[in-house]
Amino acid sequence: MEAWKKGAVDRARKALTQAEAHGAPDADIWRSLAEIDVAEKKARKVLSSEDKALDEREASVRMKSAGTVWSWSESLPSDAPPVLVARLAKLALDADPSTSGPSDWVRAHVPPGIETGASFATRDWLEFLDALRTAPVRLVEVPPVQKNLTNSQRHLGAARATWRKDIVAFECRRAVVITPVVRPGRIARCLATAELVCRALESVFEEYRKKRGETDPLVMFLYETKEEYLARSGDMTGLEWSAGHYSPGDGASRLFVPDGDAEFASVAATFAHELTHHWMDLCCPAFSDAERAKGQGDAPGYWIEEGFA
Repeated sequence: MEAWKKGAVDRARKALTQAEAHGAPDADIWRSLAEIDVAEKKARKVLSSEDKALDEREASVRMKSAGTVWSWSESLPSDAPPVLVARLAKLALDADPSTSGPSDWVRAHVPPGIETGASFATRDWLEFLDALRTAPVRLVEVPPVQKNLTNSQRHLGAARATWRKDIVAFECRRAVVITPVVRPGRIARCLATAELVCRALESVFEEYRKKRGETDPLVMFLYETKEEYLARSGDMTGLEWSAGHYSPGDGASRLFVPDGDAEFASVAATFAHELTHHWMDLCCPAFSDAERAKGQGDAPGYWIEEGFA
C-alpha cells in the first residue's frame, strides 16, 4: 500500500485492486486512491515545468544553429551557385523554421510577376526554386491583343474566363502547369515529374524517324482541391477515386496532387500514367497527327498507347 510513495503508481493501483479482491476495507481503498491521485498531479506539475524549461533551451539552441548556418551563406562570394545557398537555406529552416534570413532570400528569388500572397510559404517556394534549376520555368502572359497566341496562352486565357481569374501558368520546355498559386511546392513536383516522364519517353523513341515537328508543352491543369478537380472534369464518370486523367478532346491533363512527399508518392504512378497518355497522343514522333486522328478510341493500334502508359 506504500508503493505509490516510491513513484510506482501503476504498481500501487494493481496492489489496491488485489487488496480490494481480498476484502480490504473500502475506506482504506478510497483513501489510498485519493493519495495516489494527489501524487500524480504533483508529479505532472513538476514534469510540466521541466518540459517547458527544456523546450525553451531547445528553441534557443535551434535559433543559434539556424543563425550560424545562414551566416555561412553570407560569407559566400557573389557568384556562388544558387543551389548552394538554397541548401544552406534548407538547413537553416530545418534548425529553426521561423528564421528570417532564408525566408528573405527565397522571397527575393521568386520570379517577378508572381503573386506570393500575404502568407509566404518559405519551404514551398524553396522547393519551387529547386524545380527552376531542374527545368527553366517562365511565367506565361496573355497579351491584351490576342493574336497569334501560343497553345499555352490559349488554354490560360480560356481557363481565366471560365474557371478562376487568379490562375497563372508556369511553362517549361515540355509542360505548362495552369493553377492557382496556393502551394508552389506542389507545382514544383508536377513540373519536375512532367519533365522526367517526357525525357524518359523521348529516349525510348529517339531512334524513330520523326513524323512530327516541334510540339507544344503539355498542358496540365492543377487543382487546389479534389472537389475543384471533379467539378472541372465535367460529366466524366469514375473520377471520384482518381487523382488525374488525360482528356484527348481538350488536349490537356487534369490533376489533383495532395500536399507532402508521402501523399505525392501515393499518386505519382497515376500522374506518370496520365502524362504518358498525354505525351503519346500529342508528342510521340513515331506517328503523324493524321495517323493519331485515325487511331483513337477503339481503333486498331490504340492499345499500344495504353500499353506504354
